Amino acid sequence: MSDMVDAASRRMASTGLEPVVVRVAADDPAVAAAVGYRPGGPDAPPECALMVFAANGGTLAMVESSAQLVDCSAHPTAEGMAEAIELDVQAQRIALFYQGDKRNARFEFVRRADGRWAVAAARFTSPEYDADADEMRVFTDSVAYAADGRQLLVSDYRYAVIEPDLQRKEVE
Repeated sequence: MSDMVDAASRRMASTGLEPVVVRVAADDPAVAAAVGYRPGGPDAPPECALMVFAANGGTLAMVESSAQLVDCSAHPTAEGMAEAIELDVQAQRIALFYQGDKRNARFEFVRRADGRWAVAAARFTSPEYDADADEMRVFTDSVAYAADGRQLLVSDYRYAVIEPDLQRKEVE
């Protein structure tokens, strides 16, 4: 497994991202996922990306990548980003959680028959100020796609694409 972690870390580093969390599926050591971090500059915010890898015959391939899933603007360092991420990798399912500044997000991805990964569910939790009640309220916006329904690939993910599907609920 450490070979897969090393290979995924090197592959991510080759894109200019510092690997902050790398996980290998315990039930399939040929599947790994990683979150990487690139610090921001004077005119650019920091960048974070999720990459999903698959090993086949000693060759590591990146099968999905998205810099749209994780907002790392609240974390000025790779260490801070690593503390804000939870990543659980299994052969057929990946769960990603990140804690932002006053907001968090949770994603679940499922492996398709062709080896690509699709968004199965997403949940965003954030506070909003209610001026009428003069109080903060917490809301979740979530979606879960049926297994035989919409197949939005991780690499194609954009918040605007799933936004019409989100259901809003107040957290009590």
